[in-house]
Order: sequence, then C-alpha cells, then structure tokens
Amino acid sequence: MRFALVMMLAAATGYLSLSQEILWVNVLSSADQGRPVAFAHVLGVFLIGIALGALLGRRVQEALRMHVLTYIASMLAISALGFFWAFPVGGYALTLSKGWGLLVLHLAVLCVAFMTGGIFPALCHYGVRSGTSVGLSVSWIYLANILGATVGPLATGFVLLDLEPVENVVMILSFVSLMLAEVIWLAAPISPKAKLGFLGSAVCAMAVLLPLHGWAYRDFLEKVHFNTEYSSFAPQTYLYLEQSRSGVVGVWPPDLLYGDGVYDGRFSLDPALNSNLITRAYFLPALHPHPRRVFMVGLGSGSWARVLADYPEVEALTVVEINPAYLEVIARFPDIATVLEDPKVKIVIDDGRRWLNRHPDARFDAIVMNVTFHWRGQATHVLSDDFLRLCKARLNPGGLVYYNATWSEDAFYTAAHVFHYLARYVNFVAASDRPFDMSEEDKRRNLMKFYRDGRPVFDGDASAVREALVAVETPNLADGLRSAPGLWRITDDNMATEFKICASGRWWRSLPERLYRPEKRWARALF
Repeated sequence: MRFALVMMLAAATGYLSLSQEILWVNVLSSADQGRPVAFAHVLGVFLIGIALGALLGRRVQEALRMHVLTYIASMLAISALGFFWAFPVGGYALTLSKGWGLLVLHLAVLCVAFMTGGIFPALCHYGVRSGTSVGLSVSWIYLANILGATVGPLATGFVLLDLEPVENVVMILSFVSLMLAEVIWLAAPISPKAKLGFLGSAVCAMAVLLPLHGWAYRDFLEKVHFNTEYSSFAPQTYLYLEQSRSGVVGVWPPDLLYGDGVYDGRFSLDPALNSNLITRAYFLPALHPHPRRVFMVGLGSGSWARVLADYPEVEALTVVEINPAYLEVIARFPDIATVLEDPKVKIVIDDGRRWLNRHPDARFDAIVMNVTFHWRGQATHVLSDDFLRLCKARLNPGGLVYYNATWSEDAFYTAAHVFHYLARYVNFVAASDRPFDMSEEDKRRNLMKFYRDGRPVFDGDASAVREALVAVETPNLADGLRSAPGLWRITDDNMATEFKICASGRWWRSLPERLYRPEKRWARALF
C-alpha cells in the first residue's frame, strides 16, 4: 500500500473517532439531563478506551494471527456494528434503570474506543517503510490523523448534525466505517475468496441495518430523555421534534416544551391559568416604570417574547437564541408564532454573551433571561459575576437585569455583589442600581397597559392576578445577602452552580467521616 493511502486511512479513522465521540457526548449528556459531569465522564472513558486499544491492539492482532490490514478492517467493521447498536440498547436500558443505562452506554464508549484505538499504532507500524526515517514517517501519519480528527467536529458537529437528526448521523457514521473497512480489506494480502467473503458480509450488514434502523431507533430520543419515565408515557411520543447542532427541542402534548430532555417551559400567555408562571413576565413593568428597549437571552417557547412585545411601551425587543430549532417549534403555535414576524421584535441566532461583546454600544432598559436550571452544564455563562458585569455595562441609567435563578441562592448572592439593589419575585432575580420603589398605583397603571386581541389582559378573571402582582413587595435584599454565610459567588472560573455538591458550599461534609475529620487542625486549614 502506498504511503499516501496510509495517510488517508489515518485521516479517515481520526475523523470517525472524533465524530463518534461527539455523538457519545450528545446522547449521554441528554440521558443525564445535561449535567456538566457528562462530558468529563464520556471523555475520560473514551480516552481510556483509546489508550487500552493502543496498548493492547498489537497483542490482539498477534494472538489472532491477522495481517495488519486485516486487523484494521476487522476492528473498523466490528466497531461500526457496535456503535450502531449501542444507542438503541443503551436507550432501552435507560428505560429500566437510569444508572444501568448510563453504565451500558459508557461501556459501549469504552469498547468502541478500544477497537478504534488500536488502529493508529497498527497503521504506524505498517506504514513506516524500510530505509526511511521512522520519526518522519510516523510524524506524517500522526499529522494526517490529527487533520482527520479536526475535520470530525467541523463536518459532523457543525454541518451533519444541522442537516440530519442524531439517529441518522449514527447510521451514516456506521456505514462510512463499514465502507472504509471494505476498502482496507480489499487491499489486504489475502486470497480473493476471503476478500469476496468479507465484501459480501459487509454489504449484507448494511443491507440489514438499513431497514432495521427505523425499528431499532423508534422513540429513541424519548427513551434517552425520559429514562424510566418513558414506560409511563409510551406509546405517546413528542408532538413536535426539531433538532440542530445546538440540541434537541421537543414538545410533549399538549404544550410542554423540552430542551435536550429537560423541562423548558410551556406555550401559554394566560396569567390567570399561569401554568408556566408567566406572571413573572408580566411583572417586568412593575419593576421598571418605562422599559422601552429590552434585551432577552433565550427564546424558549416564545411566550415571554410575546408578552413583552405586547407591552405598548416596549419599542424594541432584541432576542438572542442559540438554537434555531426553537423557532421551528414556535411556528406551530399560532398565538405565539406572531412574535416571529413582529416588527419591533428582532430575533438573532447567536450566543447572548458573544452578541453583547460584539455590540459594545448597545444599551437597554432591561435585560431579561428565563434561563435553564442552574445545575445544568454551561449555566454559568448566564449566572456568573462576569456575565452580570457585562450586562450591567449595557444598561441605561436605572436599568435592571431580571433573570431566572431557578431557586439557586448562589445566584442571588452573586447578583448582590454586582448591583446595589436586589429583589426577588418567585425564583427570579431583579437587580439594579436603582431602588425598586414603584408605588402600587404606578404598578397597576402599567399592568393595565397590557392588551391582547383588543382587550385588557388583566380584566375579568385576571383582575385578581393583577392585584396580587401589585401587592408584591420588593424590599432590597442585597445588603443582607452580601453577608449571608455558606454561599458562593459564581464566576466563570469556579462554575459554582454546576459543580457545587452541597447546598452549604462545603462539599467535603458529604465525604465519609474517615476521610474528613473536622476536629483535626489540618482539615480545618485545608478546607
């Protein structure tokens, strides 16, 4: 085999390996409700598998008495089949037990990585020709492998996952592995009969997997997202389902919104019903007397955007949403879909922090964020001291930041160190350098400005809700919170809400007493 072909194989296996890792992280993170440790666990198990494959691959090859190319082709074929079936088997296991399901999927990561991990050393051993510099030849093969691994996140992560759902991407990668195995097998120094047999087996495998794909991956995302609760939901499935490289957005009948398997709101504008605590959106004019320019991070169900756009004093509402799949889902709900074409609403597909950094001259009266649970991965991006200071720099005088703390006391504690005044409404933080001292009459007057379909929103049955909002007291909580014990100031560096174990902030207290002995001086000094 020519050295150029060896380099092409090294690049192809690098691409497949990194693409598979992206799919592992994608699925296992969803199965664990987006907890930040999911990525670390997958990466750790993946690297262990790669390392074991590199360490033991040669021994396996010699034990099986296989030629290097035959071994590589066999490992690619077996890993392709294992990769294809790992997801539906793991999804089924998750419906029986979340712990066992995650264990099955992590073992699958280990096994598939082990099989692909032995390919690169084998290629290096095979590709280095006699009479040439070993170091130079291995360096070229290594370069090709790295280039292929770089293409994996770019082509699969940024392009393929935007074009096809996760289930189809799994099938595509499995078929690419099988076809690559066929090419290598045909180049191996074996009999024509053996080559024909392997070729026929690979073609038959693809011919069987294609029709089985629909059956094997039926309700796959529902199983991954809902784990043991799936059996109580089945045979009901997502009403609407949209996928992009930024995640999976699903609507559970009749109006429950889920993002990567975690509750993300409801499609409702009714303050009297208040099924999604939409009164928190209506409460904004009771915090700021004239919110004319509003910036919102995260579109979600679009309910908040529709409510804020309905307020007549709001002249411009800029919404930054990172996942375009939400727009596709919102379009299915006519009462809220109008926000997508509202002339005073500008929806941008971007990251909220990046957008603010790129628009240093933008100024707003209110920055609103109905964000996800504080314990999920990447929640720090919108809860940290660093981001709040960025938001503060983009506020007009008297402006406020109003966001969902999802009951995290650390989020309130952090906001109290950035702003002079802080109030709470349900699980929302309202923070500003202006006191929240609007009179009840001003609040009532502002709330009565909400109109929908030509009628006041807070008339009739909703009048009691209006009076309840007017009666909400907003004393300054900042001074007391700044001296509160046991709370963490969330920063980009400590990612406190994502990795903090104990609510008190002292994770070591959860260790067994034999490992942590608080009466010892060294323990007090260390912790």
